[in-house]
Amino acid sequence: MKKRLFVILLSLAVMVGLSFTAWAVDGAVAKIGDQEYTSLGDAVAAVPADGTQTTITLLKNAAGGGVQIKAGQNIIFDFGGYTYTVGAPTVGSAGTETNGFQLLNGSTVTMKNGTVKASDYEELKILIQNYCDLTLEDIVLDAREAAQVQYVSSNNHGDVLITGNTSIYAAEGQKAFDVYYWPNGGYGEGVSVTVNTTGTIEGDIEYGSDGSDTGKNNIAQSASLEIKNGTIKGEISTSNLNENNDTAISVTGGTFDNTTWSDYTPAGNTLVDDGNGNYVVGIDETTAIAEVNGVGYPTIEDAIASLGAEGGTVTLLQSTSEDVVIASGNITLNLNGCTLTNVSSDTITVKIGATLTINGTGTVD
Repeated sequence: MKKRLFVILLSLAVMVGLSFTAWAVDGAVAKIGDQEYTSLGDAVAAVPADGTQTTITLLKNAAGGGVQIKAGQNIIFDFGGYTYTVGAPTVGSAGTETNGFQLLNGSTVTMKNGTVKASDYEELKILIQNYCDLTLEDIVLDAREAAQVQYVSSNNHGDVLITGNTSIYAAEGQKAFDVYYWPNGGYGEGVSVTVNTTGTIEGDIEYGSDGSDTGKNNIAQSASLEIKNGTIKGEISTSNLNENNDTAISVTGGTFDNTTWSDYTPAGNTLVDDGNGNYVVGIDETTAIAEVNGVGYPTIEDAIASLGAEGGTVTLLQSTSEDVVIASGNITLNLNGCTLTNVSSDTITVKIGATLTINGTGTVD
């Protein structure tokens, strides 16, 4: 009886030990659920390629080689406040294994809550090579000590959102990121990058294409860059645009250390000095006809449309000729010493259900 009890207890001990070793790993740097892994690459390799969303959590500051995310993998990298430093070996397509992270077409990736840092490994040229839908949230991409890294992030396909308190730092003279339309590479569907962060983007930004599609539409319809917020310390450059030199670059917010972005603000606006040596989106006094809440508009109609159904106040900035229609809402028109003259119809038409109040000195002719 005692012998049988000893065997049962021994079996239980073995089972407990096996159960423990199934998830507890010496030197573990990352985990998926309760399963731990000694490298970030091993954790990524364990993620199914069937679209199942999987969270990989970093357990401590770690260094390792590059990581490839394959089509069908849907991964949230939660760095948990830690830093992952990328060194050798790097990953990439055959003959161009120069990437820290290679995010392949058909995958979905979120990186958040920590830092991805580039080492000075000479073969590391791009910290993140992206072909997928990518979200960067509350994360730092840091290549300041890696002079050989030409692009912190290179975006050739998919939709990229830079949000939360995300910062991207390039080494001096290198690029923070690019928005590159690459049909020759098999990515004719296009690429978009939206920057809406309270963090800092340090390094120049490129917008361009491989030049293989030079019709009137192409890049302006297939590649977009929208800056909504962020501290931008770098210039914008463009290359291989269409025959009309059109872009889909939009700057509606943010703080800039140069005026190369001025051409991409909405009509009626430009970059103006904020008094601290930087530039912010403000009213272009040479082209704006009207203003709403500190934003300039080239026509009164555009200004009214910006208010939406509820309405608000439109202030004239200079005398103009326009047939104004108040279709809905409660609109206040501040003449601000200006003259409004009609073009071909009534100067102002207020439709049923709408309300118009005119104040300020000036003339409605």
